[in-house]
Amino acid sequence: MAIIHPLEHSWWRESHTTCIICIIWILSLITSSPLLYYTRAVPFNYSGLALYDCREEWEGELSSKIYTVILFVITFVIPFISLTFLYGSIGIKAFKKIQPGKTLTATERVHNRMKIKVFYWIKNRSNECIERIKQLFWRLKKIIDIRF
Repeated sequence: MAIIHPLEHSWWRESHTTCIICIIWILSLITSSPLLYYTRAVPFNYSGLALYDCREEWEGELSSKIYTVILFVITFVIPFISLTFLYGSIGIKAFKKIQPGKTLTATERVHNRMKIKVFYWIKNRSNECIERIKQLFWRLKKIIDIRF
């Protein structure tokens, strides 16, 4: 709403900003905390120098894969889906809005229909991506269930 109506002021934005920032920090600390436990500095020699390489050393390969999938979902999939939905809805509202007192010509109507078709095409493609991601998670779940 802030993009479509930028001058409208809402009281909750100021009062909840601190809470939202704290939640984001807490979630980021929770997400990255396993690396504090599983990261090790491993020494190696390079041209006679003793150097260190930071590596993740998990107890099992499965736990490493589970952490990577969870991290991928939290840091990529969820933001991608939410941004796609939010910017898509903003775009649809912006393109459907007609300025007061302005009448549309036949060419403008055709252009508007073409824009709407593009948005529906993007929506359908994003639905296909979501279905592919769901299939991927079902496959991963089957793999995890088989190993336990």
